[in-house]
Amino acid sequence: MDIRSFSIPTEIHLGAGALEILPSLCGKRVMVVADPVMTQLGFTERVCGLARQAGAATIVFDEVEPDPSQETCAAGAALAEEFKPDTIIGLGGGSTLDVTKTVRAVCETPGATVASQVAAGYNPQPRETGKITCIAIPSTSGTGSEVSRGAVITETTAQGPLKRILFTGTPDIALLDPAVPATMPSHVAADSGYDALAHAVESVASVESHRVTQALAAGAVAAVFANLPASVQETGVTTARNEMHVAAAMAGATMRAGLGLCHALSHQLTPAFGIPHGRANALLLPHVVAYNGQAAVERYTDLAARLGLNGDQPVASLVAALAKLRADTGIPASLQAAGVTKAQLAQALPHMVANGAKDPNARTNPRQPTPDEIERLYWDAWEDRRELAHAH
Repeated sequence: MDIRSFSIPTEIHLGAGALEILPSLCGKRVMVVADPVMTQLGFTERVCGLARQAGAATIVFDEVEPDPSQETCAAGAALAEEFKPDTIIGLGGGSTLDVTKTVRAVCETPGATVASQVAAGYNPQPRETGKITCIAIPSTSGTGSEVSRGAVITETTAQGPLKRILFTGTPDIALLDPAVPATMPSHVAADSGYDALAHAVESVASVESHRVTQALAAGAVAAVFANLPASVQETGVTTARNEMHVAAAMAGATMRAGLGLCHALSHQLTPAFGIPHGRANALLLPHVVAYNGQAAVERYTDLAARLGLNGDQPVASLVAALAKLRADTGIPASLQAAGVTKAQLAQALPHMVANGAKDPNARTNPRQPTPDEIERLYWDAWEDRRELAHAH
């Protein structure tokens, strides 16, 4: 038998004014997890004000940094243990939502700590689900963390920073209000939008994908190609930004089918060189699709056809289209253009190759790489060398 399962338990509310229904969703003790930008822009206080309309007591933890550390999660969990919220609201980008889900998981798991959750990774202890309502309000359009069960936390190891993936459970509710991502800077819109694209493209080729996730992914990919360039050029509540916000959630839902080598390798670039996660994916995705080539040719061909890329070399056309979209949104074409020197890459490679091979996302890639092949992919990305010989 070949039985595939799909579940997205998150209740999604999308559209202008979605924030305004918050008073009907939250309890009486509300903890808001945010990043400093959300506080500076006034969104944190707005969310707290809406919660107070429902008679709730509120507390704010707005110390989340990009690529959040285990220590930041522990500080948030300590505040939650003291405050004892019945509702925890994540307001911000993927980093904030990942911290929110991690804090909720710790509070709902008897005897758990952030360290034990990180150590458990994909095999967490059973939670006392329903103890805390988790509400996600994404401010960027890409990570899909508002509908995903995983969180990415940076752990400090003797060998250096390491991104760890842990299953925390999905948020109970997601509010997709276009007013929240309206203030995204252009470079954040580009990076996060390409992250959504990478989720969808990788899930299409995953060994665990199926018709439901493939349909969601194809729709998300088409929406990103149609709207990402305009969403980068525009600010405010626009059609393109609204479409990207929905596409990001669609792509996030496809992660249930697993991702692939692009994410496995990009997780190493961020701690090594400080490259934002979405940008790291953009630097790698054309090369990984070319590498997968024949291993996922039918699915890539279907995706190319959905984008109107007709011809006798559909995989090569898809790779070229991915690279062009990257250029059209102002993302650097190579690791070298992103500021990584040849010497820096050479020094970091042994650590990155070893951790990339062990990253859980590599397990669902349609082609399993050798260490030498991983190293070649990094060098291909360093100089944007797209030979495409393995794509057709």
